Amino acid sequence: MAGVIDVGLEQAEGLLRRMRGVLGRSDLHEVAADGQEELRARGELLLGRLAPASESHMEAVARRAAASRQPSPDA
Repeated sequence: MAGVIDVGLEQAEGLLRRMRGVLGRSDLHEVAADGQEELRARGELLLGRLAPASESHMEAVARRAAASRQPSPDA
């Protein structure tokens, strides 16, 4: 059990060292903005792959309006 705790503490210390290095950067704002932009782009790609493509609202409205203007085949 002590070995598992020791490994966990070593991992936590390593993480703290890396976080201290990141927080000490002078371009932290740019790095965060780049990370946010990349995360957004990856999310859009994932949604594009998994979610079915949906028709935009304005296209649906235009299609319905055009269909309502056409004379019905019964008339």
